[in-house]
Amino acid sequence: MLDLSQNKLSRLPGGAFRPLSELRNLDLSNNQVEHVSQESFAGLALLERLYLFNNRIQSIHPAAFQGLGQLLELKLQGNQLTSLPALRMPKLLLLDLSYNQIPPPEPADLQTPNLEGLHMAGMGLRELDPGLTAGLGNLHGLDLSQNQLRAVPEALREVRGLTRLNLAGNPVGRLRPEDFQKLEQLRELQELDLSNTNLQGLPREFRQLLPRLQGLSVAENPFNCLCPLAWFPSGFGRAGCGWGAPRRPAATSRPSTPARSWSGWTTGISGVPPRPRSPRPR
Repeated sequence: MLDLSQNKLSRLPGGAFRPLSELRNLDLSNNQVEHVSQESFAGLALLERLYLFNNRIQSIHPAAFQGLGQLLELKLQGNQLTSLPALRMPKLLLLDLSYNQIPPPEPADLQTPNLEGLHMAGMGLRELDPGLTAGLGNLHGLDLSQNQLRAVPEALREVRGLTRLNLAGNPVGRLRPEDFQKLEQLRELQELDLSNTNLQGLPREFRQLLPRLQGLSVAENPFNCLCPLAWFPSGFGRAGCGWGAPRRPAATSRPSTPARSWSGWTTGISGVPPRPRSPRPR
């Protein structure tokens, strides 16, 4: 492990890491790097984890990641990227592209057949290419929070093994019948974040659509009346499903990444919404 984070590095000299041919983990996060060249990671054939988040990266050479065939995790969130080179990484398990200005990835951009976790928060996405998800048959976690999605993406039909889905902060407004049809395909879903999506309620049949659901967040939504949620105690409480806001990680000395944490959920909540207060007798 080589940790070079928070060192105000502004450039990566070509071949600088070549003598470290046995290196497995490289952390260059929270620096001031603006460009990744073809030779930036030359000689790191055994590298498994590469962290470049929270830099100022504007461009990455198309061949910058060639030779990193053992890479398992690549974190690029919180940069200034406007384009992404095609990623041909057969062993990659985790990819974070959040909070960049790149266009929506196409199927040819992500040749990562074993990818398990994909984070694309805060990228201004309005839709998701079904061809992209069709090529990610091993995907378990998908973070699409803080985008411009106005409906549940059609592309979710292609990822039936999904267990974690984050749609928080999108202007969904309300769940339409076609949205439920898409969610119904996600029979393995265990964690769902619909917080701050301008929802005004959830229908009774919502619980039956997702039989394995264990964590649901609907925080920061304009539920003006709790009457439509009266089914929550029987629908979620008996199933042992917690609902509320995702747990936030404890503060550390290292600055957190810009992507919203959604790895943990509020559990142990009965699922019973608070009752409206009765007016006091005069």
